[in-house]
Amino acid sequence: MSPEQEKQIYLREFGNRVHQFRMSKGLSLDELARMCGYTSTNARSSIQKIEAGKSDLPASKIRALAAALGVSICELMDFDIPNLN
Repeated sequence: MSPEQEKQIYLREFGNRVHQFRMSKGLSLDELARMCGYTSTNARSSIQKIEAGKSDLPASKIRALAAALGVSICELMDFDIPNLN
Protein backbone atom coordinates (compact mmCIF):
# COMPACT_ATOMS: atom_id res chain seq x y z
CA MET A 1 0.00 0.00 0.00
CA SER A 2 1.36 3.42 -0.91
CA PRO A 3 1.80 6.22 1.64
CA GLU A 4 -0.98 8.17 -0.11
CA GLN A 5 -3.37 5.22 0.23
CA GLU A 6 -2.48 4.88 3.91
CA LYS A 7 -3.13 8.58 4.41
CA GLN A 8 -6.55 8.33 2.77
CA ILE A 9 -7.50 5.38 4.97
CA TYR A 10 -6.40 7.23 8.10
CA LEU A 11 -8.33 10.37 7.10
CA ARG A 12 -11.51 8.29 6.62
CA GLU A 13 -11.02 6.60 9.99
CA PHE A 14 -10.38 9.98 11.64
CA GLY A 15 -13.52 11.36 10.01
CA ASN A 16 -15.54 8.42 11.30
CA ARG A 17 -14.29 9.07 14.83
CA VAL A 18 -15.21 12.75 14.57
CA HIS A 19 -18.68 11.76 13.36
CA GLN A 20 -19.15 9.22 16.17
CA PHE A 21 -18.05 11.67 18.87
CA ARG A 22 -20.24 14.43 17.38
CA MET A 23 -23.29 12.17 17.32
CA SER A 24 -22.64 10.92 20.87
CA LYS A 25 -22.61 14.56 22.04
CA GLY A 26 -25.80 15.34 20.11
CA LEU A 27 -24.12 18.13 18.13
CA SER A 28 -25.17 19.26 14.68
CA LEU A 29 -22.60 19.97 11.99
CA ASP A 30 -23.22 23.70 12.46
CA GLU A 31 -22.80 23.53 16.23
CA LEU A 32 -19.50 21.67 16.00
CA ALA A 33 -18.26 24.02 13.30
CA ARG A 34 -18.96 27.07 15.49
CA MET A 35 -17.35 25.42 18.52
CA CYS A 36 -14.20 24.80 16.45
CA GLY A 37 -13.97 28.38 15.28
CA TYR A 38 -15.27 27.98 11.74
CA THR A 39 -17.17 31.17 10.99
CA SER A 40 -17.54 31.28 7.23
CA THR A 41 -20.72 30.51 5.35
CA ASN A 42 -19.28 27.09 4.47
CA ALA A 43 -18.51 26.11 8.09
CA ARG A 44 -20.94 23.17 7.95
CA SER A 45 -19.23 21.98 4.77
CA SER A 46 -15.86 22.06 6.54
CA ILE A 47 -17.08 19.55 9.15
CA GLN A 48 -18.73 17.43 6.46
CA LYS A 49 -15.39 17.22 4.62
CA ILE A 50 -13.59 16.22 7.82
CA GLU A 51 -16.14 13.49 8.53
CA ALA A 52 -15.91 12.25 4.94
CA GLY A 53 -12.12 11.98 5.21
CA LYS A 54 -11.56 14.65 2.58
CA SER A 55 -9.77 17.19 4.76
CA ASP A 56 -6.24 16.99 6.15
CA LEU A 57 -6.35 19.28 9.17
CA PRO A 58 -3.66 21.41 10.77
CA ALA A 59 -2.81 20.67 14.39
CA SER A 60 -4.72 23.73 15.58
CA LYS A 61 -8.00 22.40 14.14
CA ILE A 62 -7.40 18.92 15.54
CA ARG A 63 -6.91 20.53 18.96
CA ALA A 64 -10.10 22.59 18.52
CA LEU A 65 -12.08 19.51 17.46
CA ALA A 66 -10.89 17.50 20.45
CA ALA A 67 -11.78 20.33 22.84
CA ALA A 68 -15.21 20.84 21.27
CA LEU A 69 -15.95 17.12 21.44
CA GLY A 70 -14.66 16.82 25.01
CA VAL A 71 -12.04 14.19 24.23
CA SER A 72 -8.26 14.11 24.29
CA ILE A 73 -6.29 14.60 21.11
CA CYS A 74 -4.93 11.07 21.54
CA GLU A 75 -8.43 9.66 21.78
CA LEU A 76 -9.62 11.62 18.76
CA MET A 77 -6.64 10.52 16.69
CA ASP A 78 -6.83 6.95 18.03
CA PHE A 79 -3.31 7.01 19.46
CA ASP A 80 -2.44 4.49 22.13
CA ILE A 81 0.11 6.04 24.45
CA PRO A 82 1.79 3.38 26.63
CA ASN A 83 2.02 3.99 30.33
CA LEU A 84 5.63 5.00 30.93
CA ASN A 85 5.52 4.42 34.70
